[in-house]
Amino acid sequence: MAYLQCNYWSEVLGRRCDMTVLLPQRMPRGKSAARRTYPVLYLLHGLCGDHRTWLANTALEHLAQNLDLAIVMPDGGRGFFTDMAHGPRYGEFFARELPAIAASLFPVSVKREECFVAGASMGGYGALRLALSAPERFGAVFAMSPLVDLPRAITHGNSAIPPAEMRDVFGAPEEQTARGNDLFDLARKARDCAAPPRIAIYCRTEDLLYQDSVMLCRHLESLNWPDLEYSLDLPGRHDWSSWSAQIPAMLNFCRKP
Repeated sequence: MAYLQCNYWSEVLGRRCDMTVLLPQRMPRGKSAARRTYPVLYLLHGLCGDHRTWLANTALEHLAQNLDLAIVMPDGGRGFFTDMAHGPRYGEFFARELPAIAASLFPVSVKREECFVAGASMGGYGALRLALSAPERFGAVFAMSPLVDLPRAITHGNSAIPPAEMRDVFGAPEEQTARGNDLFDLARKARDCAAPPRIAIYCRTEDLLYQDSVMLCRHLESLNWPDLEYSLDLPGRHDWSSWSAQIPAMLNFCRKP
């Protein structure tokens, strides 16, 4: 695979941004060789990460060899991939501008059935929010250890983020449905669209966000989600050991017809 680091301008964010990209590398053969586009996975990092985090902590590059799948890893700061209450419009950027920029720079598809989004922790929430709020753009989402219970997180924070910063991102707890951040409400709306995205949720039993995943999976089951898979019964914590072990399942999920 080809490995690229890209610095580019975002009109939505009003600044320069970074992303790391893995691209299938195929040697052209003669005059008949034509530039093709590849299915693309937008892979989102966690709260304390950046665009380099997945490659620094996992064997992703090795595992993705020969899959004919492009992987775009953007930098999302600490904005939870949403339009912040007091900060940048990350939601608009990741749902609309980033896919257009990636397609203009690299041979990646913009077809819904060939565009996937995944992430862990903050990135798990962001992946679900993007897929559920823009099901016409993303055909599948793979979420690892996602944050789900926003009112609790905004009120109490956790060891990695204080409540004041959560309010800067999300606003008040009671505003989440109106702001388009509530995954339960987004799922209800996306269920009624012409083609709801395929969903996979993975979380380990000792993960600090385990109950969040349980709640969301129960909600999706109550909606009779048409294509849902999850794994919630394996031991493990909220860490790279758990997420690394799930990369093969993530890549296979993206390749699923």
